[in-house]
This record gives sequence, C-alpha cells and structure tokens, in this order.
Amino acid sequence: CLIFSSLFGNEYENNFSKGVNIGKSNSNSDDLFSTSKKNQLQQLSKARVEQNRTTLQIDSKEKSISNHDMSTEPFCKSTSSSSSSSSSSSIDNKIILQSRQNQSISQESIDAIKSISVPIPHIHNENYDDDDDDEIKRGMMRLFVQHSEVTMRENGVLIVTSYDGDKDKDSYKANERSSSNQQTKPLFDLKLLDNLSKDAKMIEHVVCSKLKGKGILWNVKRENNVDGKHDNLKLEKDNAFRYYEVASRCLGRLDIRYGMDRPPFTNDSIICNSFLMPLIHSLLGEGAKLLYSGLILSFPNSADQPWHQDGSALFSEDEEFLSNVHLPPYALNVFIPLDDITHELGPTEFYVGSHIHNVGVSIMESLSKDRNKNLERNLNGTNKEDSAARGAIGPLLKRGDVLIYDYRICHRGTSNLSTDKTRPMLYLMYARPWFYEHLNFGTDRLFN
Repeated sequence: CLIFSSLFGNEYENNFSKGVNIGKSNSNSDDLFSTSKKNQLQQLSKARVEQNRTTLQIDSKEKSISNHDMSTEPFCKSTSSSSSSSSSSSIDNKIILQSRQNQSISQESIDAIKSISVPIPHIHNENYDDDDDDEIKRGMMRLFVQHSEVTMRENGVLIVTSYDGDKDKDSYKANERSSSNQQTKPLFDLKLLDNLSKDAKMIEHVVCSKLKGKGILWNVKRENNVDGKHDNLKLEKDNAFRYYEVASRCLGRLDIRYGMDRPPFTNDSIICNSFLMPLIHSLLGEGAKLLYSGLILSFPNSADQPWHQDGSALFSEDEEFLSNVHLPPYALNVFIPLDDITHELGPTEFYVGSHIHNVGVSIMESLSKDRNKNLERNLNGTNKEDSAARGAIGPLLKRGDVLIYDYRICHRGTSNLSTDKTRPMLYLMYARPWFYEHLNFGTDRLFN
C-alpha cells in the first residue's frame, strides 16, 4: 500500500483503506486519476482556457478582419446580426493570405514539413514473385512503421502521404502537391472519401440547423460597423458551449461528434486502416483504443484559435518526477482532410517538438509573456523571430493525406479567409486503454 501511495499519492491509500476499487469508476473518481488529481487537472484546464482567451484577445486585435462580410452556406448562417472592432487595427485578408504564403515557402518551413512527411510504402508491385510477396510486404511495412515512429516521437507530428517526397521535390518546395502527383496507392479509396465529404455536409446541415433553432450563437457576421457595441471575445466567452454531440472551439469553428457512430465514418479502412493501425499500436501499445471520432468545421471568416495543447503532461515538475524525462504519448489525434487545405481555407499550425514537456512549457510561456515579438507570425515579414523561424508550420494537406499529432503538442487552427467555403476535417482520437478524455465535450444532449 505504501508503494502504491508513493506512486499514485495518498488518495490511493485512502481509497484502499475504504475498500474502493480504483480500477472502476466511483462517486469520487471517474477517470485514471484520484479526486485530488482530477481537481488539479480541472483547475489547470480552467487556467488554460483563461490563458487562451487572453491570447485570442491580443491576437484578434492584431488580425481583425471585421471589414469583410460573413458569407456561409445558407443553413450555416449565424443568428447574430453583426460584429465589429476598431478599424485602426483591422488587417486585410490579403495581407494575412500573403503572410501564410510567405511562411510556407520559407526554407525553415520547407525543411520542417519534409522532415515530418513519410510516404506510404508501395507494396503492390507486379514484379514480386508470389513466394516473396508476403515477406517483402511485411519488410516494407516494418520499415514504414519504424520510420514513422521515430519521426513521430522526435517531432510530435507526422504527415503520412500517398506522395513520394523525393520524386515530388518541386511540389514540396511550394508546400503544395496535386492529386495528379500520386506515386502510390492512396491511403483511402477515393469513392469512400467522396462519401465522407457528402455525409459531412449533411451532418453540417443537421447540426447547424439544430443550433440555429435553439438560438445558439457559434458564428458572427462582420460588417463595416465600428460602433464598438460588439466584442468578438465577449461573444465567444458568453456563447461558448459543450454538448455531448458538438462543442464550440472558437467563433466560426465547431467540433462535432454527431453522426460519427455510423457508416461511412465507421468504415474499417478509416478507423482501423491497415497502414495506420500498426503505427498507432507501435506508439500507444497493442491495447490502444479509438476513444471517438469527429468533424472539425471551420466556417468562412472563422477566428484564429489561440495556441493550445489538447492535453498536458501526465506529471508536472512539482510531482517528484524529473522534468527532463520525456514520456511516450498517451493519446494521438489523426487528421484526415476531406478537402484540399489551402492558404485561404486555413491550415492547422504546429510547433514541431513542443510535445516534449520542457519545450512545450517554454513555448506557451513565451506566447503568454510576449506574443507580439516572440512567437506569433509577423505579418510584415520583417521579424526574424517569426513562427516559421521558431518552428511553427502550417502544412497544406491534400484530401486523403493523414496528419498524426501527439496530444501534448502546441498547435492552433487558423482563420478561414474564404467567403463561401467551409473547411471540413475528419479526426480520430486514439489513446492508451487507461486514458479517459472528459474535458472536450459536455454531458447535455443537443439531440434527444
């Protein structure tokens, strides 16, 4: 008992003396951690939310795009009439777009994206003899998994693609690849991707209609109104919601689990892909489980997300654990874009290597202390401390690519600068068997 209490804290000893089975949920604990640990995590979560809101407030002053009208698909229009901010701090979408393009062609960004990109092996070759075919496939898969695992553990983010970087160097230089440049069999059947896109639009329609019917604000119009009556940050804070099926992530961005429990989203080639699952098991163990899947929808003129980490380190520096010890991942998110990601639609940005505890802490502290000078993207392109130089990348994924990232990495979704196109991103969350995610969604049901 003393041994376990030294590992898990005094709460374990108390529970043991009371005859509580800590391997099961009870009134005091409904996840891996004790009640005291859970309270600490909840306090940490609240602190991070407030920190992110502060980040968003500063970021929105720098990158306000209030002079542009909101235009979305008819069923996704917001119930809010308008939102505005000071015209003196307004940044034209063209400047933001140009900044993204400049960042993507920087040598630092090119090198970083190439270093985290691994093409799937071409194991279907007519030149193989039948007797050697199985052994060759197994060998190529082992090399693929080993290469991907090393890349993932080192960088915290990995792109698995159906494109060969060595044969497609010119496209990589522009951080863009065309579907016509495919070198191997794609990860997913193209017809399946079409069905996923079709069903994603249906889910978007159903969820947005339900939210609109309940008078829930998740998006705003931006018009040439500078009377100061509307505050985007206050709107976001006052109207944030977490249902069991859908949650707001920032203005113009929804995280949806509704409809993910049926085909085509439950197709075996999606949730247990023959290329991806060996890698998932290699990173998380053979007992890795799919916690849930979802759709992230970024609507036209959505806001930049604040930089954040989906999950923190399991042990902090004040818990008798060496801060320089890097633990393996306990959860992964797998992104599958259902449409090509462009500069205009807004890529997800990552700080490569920030899944390592000390690196992540340093980056988040730097963002908090001096975002304007240290780590945020400099729109003028003159600051040598811009995000590309400091390790932030925004990969332009193609439909059918896969991006895997460690739950602890620093990242954010960027604003959708288009006027009429929603950016859909399918994701799957895998974790070790003991991990229980309970912060991202609520318990109240939007749908009966």
